[in-house]
Amino acid sequence: MDPGSAVQAQRTAAGGVVAGLIEAKTHMRGQVVQVVATDDTAMLYTNFDGSSLGEDGRSIPIEQKAIEILRRRPDGTRGLIIGDPIGRER
Repeated sequence: MDPGSAVQAQRTAAGGVVAGLIEAKTHMRGQVVQVVATDDTAMLYTNFDGSSLGEDGRSIPIEQKAIEILRRRPDGTRGLIIGDPIGRER
């Protein structure tokens, strides 16, 4: 597989997830509760809470305990490498 097509497939999949969140009128708040960092990589433990609308229009509460890995970019900002939204719930 061409590495470029793998990246495009990942972006397309992520776009579908985001579109679903928008369609369900999802509202979320995140709070980073712990950071483990080295030179250019950081692991965040993030708690998310909020709500989304179910197919019946009723509000569904959201609570997730995520793990996210970020890498420092050349401009000094950090970009998400991979995230597991329920990584600390297993």
